[in-house]
Amino acid sequence: MSDKLKIAIVDDSSIARESLSYMLQGEPYTPILMESGKELLDFLDHTVPDIILLDIVMPEMDGIETCKLVKKKLGAAYVPILFVSSLSDHEFLIRGLEAGAEDFITKPITSTELQARLRTVSRLKRQYDHLQTMLKLREDMAQMIVHDMRTPLFTIQLYSDMMVQRGMLTHKDDIRAAEAINSQVLRLDTFLSDLLTVTQQADAQLQLKTQPEEINELITEIVKNYQQRADAEKRPLQLNLLTEPYHYRLDAKLFQRLIDNLLVNAFNFSPAGSPITIDVDLTTSENGQTSNNNLKITVKDEGSGVSEADRERIFNQYEIAKVENVKRRQIGLGLAFCRLVVEAHGGTIFVTDNDPQGACFVINLPSY
Repeated sequence: MSDKLKIAIVDDSSIARESLSYMLQGEPYTPILMESGKELLDFLDHTVPDIILLDIVMPEMDGIETCKLVKKKLGAAYVPILFVSSLSDHEFLIRGLEAGAEDFITKPITSTELQARLRTVSRLKRQYDHLQTMLKLREDMAQMIVHDMRTPLFTIQLYSDMMVQRGMLTHKDDIRAAEAINSQVLRLDTFLSDLLTVTQQADAQLQLKTQPEEINELITEIVKNYQQRADAEKRPLQLNLLTEPYHYRLDAKLFQRLIDNLLVNAFNFSPAGSPITIDVDLTTSENGQTSNNNLKITVKDEGSGVSEADRERIFNQYEIAKVENVKRRQIGLGLAFCRLVVEAHGGTIFVTDNDPQGACFVINLPSY
């Protein structure tokens, strides 16, 4: 940002515009004069000011309507709006604040008051922009690190595969160890993919590549990858599928990573020997008729469960929630990815109690 902040002055009165501009002379601001809300909206197509001084009472489009449209057009960008008005009706002022304005300046305006209000919002604006710059730098660095980490991971997987395929390992335990290395490398690569997906899609909808998939087959294939771990931990891995083949339109790769994350979560936060269950059901409508499209998938474990206070937090990006009786803390990146995928498919995901103990992660996917 340059040293001077761009201030859009929007007022249908040329005298009011010139008066406000005159008060800004010699200060670190560049005034940009406009006579209507429409002119401001057109201006935003190519330039975003740092602060907007907006008259409330204007013909054709008043300040409150203009404020709403400006906030909608700017999206996540932060541009403070100060209403300028001779009105003192509290209900009207509340409507202005609800529309997104930061503050009001009541006419007649003094230069001292204007400068004080502008210094306050200017400070907030600069702090916000600095924070956004730091967040963008952190995001770029995280993505760079993720990409750099994938090269050594690929090398580890390549050489462990070579040792098995070329017969360099003959003892069963050594072969199992190499396979375990591959499995953990794939898990780490999945985590890195989730990290990239979540950071890249934080402010945008996830782009899906959907096609009809047979749900029973898809989930069966996913669960097969965890059977070896289930056997090693002597825990039942139960799968309750639909009684008949059922096709649902979804992004198979993202859906696989979604179920992967929920299964890993169940393994990590429930004791060895306890069962993990996946139920696949068709939901029923309000009149009791089974829908041909509404799909419900539940992943159950018998661990310590998730406290009611944490049931929303664990789906937030980078949120950390303590899991009772487990030494680790739950980092919500994987679960944030799960929510991202489910919501991109138009569905919902939540966690509730299992009976007699543990957690149930429930995915509801709507008809399409």
